[in-house]
Amino acid sequence: MLFETDAMAADISVFGSVPVKSDKNNARKGMPDLDLTVEVGPQLSFFLKRGKPSDYNLTLRLPLRNVRPVSTGTLGNAGWLFSPSLDLECEPEPAWKAKVSVGPLFADKKYHDYFYGVKPQYATAERPAYFARGGYNGMQLFSTLSKRFPNFWVGAFLQADNLNGTAFEDSPLVRKKYSISAGFGISWVFAESNKLVRTND
Repeated sequence: MLFETDAMAADISVFGSVPVKSDKNNARKGMPDLDLTVEVGPQLSFFLKRGKPSDYNLTLRLPLRNVRPVSTGTLGNAGWLFSPSLDLECEPEPAWKAKVSVGPLFADKKYHDYFYGVKPQYATAERPAYFARGGYNGMQLFSTLSKRFPNFWVGAFLQADNLNGTAFEDSPLVRKKYSISAGFGISWVFAESNKLVRTND
């Protein structure tokens, strides 16, 4: 957190992506692997509504992150990503937390070319050379539901992505324009401080 007022806050946003092995991906077969990426940059948050825990919070978040592929101990540069979102958070029941986040994504040419570009030396009859341009990166919906018990925490997420109308929609590496993913997690709380405080996070 860099600073915070009743109306807004500024902090550092961190995200990333998992590596992709091209020999296990039909669209990328014969191309270089995609490295693990780390995304770091500033984020402004505007609190449109901040209520009691039993009410709801509505926040507009504006993160701008630089994307760095991690390869053999060095960091490259894969461009910039801007992912504004409208976040709705509430506690439908005591100890339960729910969140829904929706928003578009935008990225520069370098970012799109890293993930969706095809250099001429990797072109084939089924996969022509492709040079991506910057712009619209898609729409994302992300929702979570969690509950805190005395000694453990459980949570689940559901994410939907839509690539229709993106700047790289015609890339030969794009095989699907919709995706849905979900997951579930559990953690054991083995220790905690004697004094606890409530936060908005």
